[in-house]
Amino acid sequence: MQQGNEPKRTRVDNSIVSSTMGTVDRLSQLPEITILRILFLLSARDAARTSLLSKAWWRLWSSLPTENFEFRYSSFPQNCVPEEGENMGNEEILDKFIKFVDDSLFRIRGDKIKIESFLLHLPYCESKLQSHMDEWIELITKNPVKEFEIYSDRCHAHSEWYVLPRTISVAKSLSALNLQGLKLDETTFLGHSKFPCLRNLSLSKVHLSRTTAEKLLSSCPLLEQFVLRSCLGFSHLCIPNLPKLKKVEVYYLDGIVIEASNLEILDCTILSGNLEPGALLCNNLKELIVHSNPTIINQCIQQVFAKFLQLETLHLDYNFSSYEPYRISIIISRHQLKSLGLSVSGDPEAIEINAPNLKSYRFSSKTVPSSLLMNASSLQEAIFELHMEDIFDIDTEWFLNLLKYLMMFKNHKFLCLTIFSNASVTFNPLEWRGRYGSELPVIENLILRMTSSKENYEALLNGLLWCCHPKTLSVPLENERNRELLKFLYKAFTKEEDSFRRSSHCNWRHHLKDVKIVGLEVVDEKGLESLLTFEGYKLVTFELTWGAEDKGLESLLTFEGYN
Repeated sequence: MQQGNEPKRTRVDNSIVSSTMGTVDRLSQLPEITILRILFLLSARDAARTSLLSKAWWRLWSSLPTENFEFRYSSFPQNCVPEEGENMGNEEILDKFIKFVDDSLFRIRGDKIKIESFLLHLPYCESKLQSHMDEWIELITKNPVKEFEIYSDRCHAHSEWYVLPRTISVAKSLSALNLQGLKLDETTFLGHSKFPCLRNLSLSKVHLSRTTAEKLLSSCPLLEQFVLRSCLGFSHLCIPNLPKLKKVEVYYLDGIVIEASNLEILDCTILSGNLEPGALLCNNLKELIVHSNPTIINQCIQQVFAKFLQLETLHLDYNFSSYEPYRISIIISRHQLKSLGLSVSGDPEAIEINAPNLKSYRFSSKTVPSSLLMNASSLQEAIFELHMEDIFDIDTEWFLNLLKYLMMFKNHKFLCLTIFSNASVTFNPLEWRGRYGSELPVIENLILRMTSSKENYEALLNGLLWCCHPKTLSVPLENERNRELLKFLYKAFTKEEDSFRRSSHCNWRHHLKDVKIVGLEVVDEKGLESLLTFEGYKLVTFELTWGAEDKGLESLLTFEGYN
């Protein structure tokens, strides 16, 4: 090979290398106080990027203090103790709250810190607060902040709208932005504002235009979850094709267009318009939740099944409140469906489900369905919630209908029944003689939430235990009536209630072999009384062991009083 064809070699001046290396070394070896001063002068985004310069810069960046700021006006008076003899009004409390926030944020005026979260909850945003809020937000956004949340209740119509300042646009490190009760106008996001790290965006009761909403969405290239709830200023929305977007919750719109092709979960409430499957370009949708009236749901459901071939989870919330005619059929037919939830405020004329691969079924209603046809050979769990707050009378016929309904699911692995009751209850098992003789279904868990008076407890318990034998019966202690119910059940299951000894309606006790109580520190009257005065939420569970289920209902009718 000729010498002229050899690749050219470039001579490198060692003095240049030394000079360059020396520059890097000098930059890394700057005094820590100087580096911290540089970090303070830089924007939050540029300060974060300095961690890539060298290990020394990364170490100092990592060593910056991390803060969480949480300011809740509703809990502030408990922390703001008046001086002796002082009777503070709302104005004085507000002044003290403003001073408290000012003092808490004072230390970040001269130092650069990393803010994990900033949360500000206010009952309203009057003019006195707004100038302070502008200053607080500016202080926060000058630092790298991950989670930012402002909540304003605006419970009064005369409350002023607080307009979120433009300084929010400089918070490039945000990963979560939650806003409620504020206003976003056209100037909030001027120019080409971007939130390059934002993954979760939630807007609730926010006043903004459709243009502003769509511009904000387009500025979040890595957005994964978007929630829009009861916002004002527009009724239709187009969600752009954001490649990372996986979950969308949109409530109270007339129509939506979704271009996000990788969306997997959609939860939407449609008011008066239509849910157009053709406007949903998310062909990878796996879970769909729709809240609307029966007409809108029934019109779109078959189109939904035809379009979204990967759909496995479906929840339909049928709102009958403003719909005529009141009774309508619900027909679900999809072989790929694995989880189905139906919430029905009325009494559907018929429910037909053809889903042979269905594994989980949840049904919530005010009444026991009058007609159900189900092909679900793979079903493993069934969960029922009966919200009977508006039902005034429950009689023996009601319990018989409940039994027939539960019998359809007696062979499944997990069956759970939750009852919310405010009804007057009567029960007479004599009316069942000759009408039903099959064995009782076994309920995995029966949950009782009562709002009715304690005079109904005995009849309700008798009727339910003639319908099923629950493995566990749970009572959440969330109100005074449930505490009374717990006291009643304790005496009923420990055979201390005289009325049960005398009543022939409670022959279920002949099949009850053992009772264990979970949730009582001491299982006696003393432990019960201490629990009844417990403040807060607690779940008390009775674990029930039954025998002789194979004899069925007829065996219950052969004890004394029913021969």
